[in-house]
Amino acid sequence: MKHRLIKKLCHSREGGNDEKYLAKKSDFRRTLGRITLLLAVAALLIIARGYWNATRDPIVRAASVTVADWPAGAPPFKVLLISDVHVAGPDMPPARLTQIIGKLNALEPDMVAIAGDLISEKRIATSLYTPDKIAALLAQFKSPYGTVLTLGNHDNWADAAAFQRALTANGMTVLENEAVMRGPFVIGGVGDHFSDHANTYGTFEKMAALANAPQIVLTHSPDIIPQLPRRVSAVMAGHTHCGQIALPYR
Repeated sequence: MKHRLIKKLCHSREGGNDEKYLAKKSDFRRTLGRITLLLAVAALLIIARGYWNATRDPIVRAASVTVADWPAGAPPFKVLLISDVHVAGPDMPPARLTQIIGKLNALEPDMVAIAGDLISEKRIATSLYTPDKIAALLAQFKSPYGTVLTLGNHDNWADAAAFQRALTANGMTVLENEAVMRGPFVIGGVGDHFSDHANTYGTFEKMAALANAPQIVLTHSPDIIPQLPRRVSAVMAGHTHCGQIALPYR
């Protein structure tokens, strides 16, 4: 009798433990579900905010760079830098880029520099455009010393040769590990580091062979900066999409 009573009591305690375990498991699942839902909503809000920012008019930021040995009395040389246009629908269709270029031309730059990533191959795009179409759009930039540019990782992955042909045919200067003199500056265009097209030292050798003048480096990814063999007046780059999503605490 005593044995049966102890056995029954043991079963009773085990049953109680099972119920507590199942209750805790159920609570954990509900909590996990709520956390997952909150994270999903937060992710959607961040994506929506990023898309909203990406479809607004770009913010023009001005920076003044003091150049050593600049001739006394010489006027400033205004360079317009633009990068990562990623032409594609629905966020950057040709009509929108044309409108942006019109506003930037009104700033009357002396030279236009484009730091790559002209194309977008995203799967969710509503419209994709060829290198010829994109080059024709970028040819709308107007400046006394023309447009110089380097290609970005997306351009290299798409069709670098087609881009070089199309951009050159539309009057722009493509600098892929090459250098050119523009106004008072030697411009060195270093190929994209991210897609393994950079030849930094080779470009600097070509820059040195041109003239003893202030030097500017144009490239897509800023990752080459620690590898620069000597100081230059400025490095112009893109790739990071800085400012597309600005978190509240920054």
